[in-house]
Amino acid sequence: MTNSEDGWKSSKFRVGLIAVMIFLITALTMHLVGLPNILYGSLVLSGGYIAINIILAIAKGLWIKHFYR
Repeated sequence: MTNSEDGWKSSKFRVGLIAVMIFLITALTMHLVGLPNILYGSLVLSGGYIAINIILAIAKGLWIKHFYR
């Protein structure tokens, strides 16, 4: 893999872009099936994706620090 591919995998832009796409697709789907609170439900899923990326980045840093010192 090249450095640009590695950079793309961990970029904040990529995480934000995926979170926005999750939000839009979820909101549209919830609207089409007639569910209430579409914005709240979409924010929960997008926020969960962002939170998991933050947690994984922290866990990766701790793992690298522990096993590669």
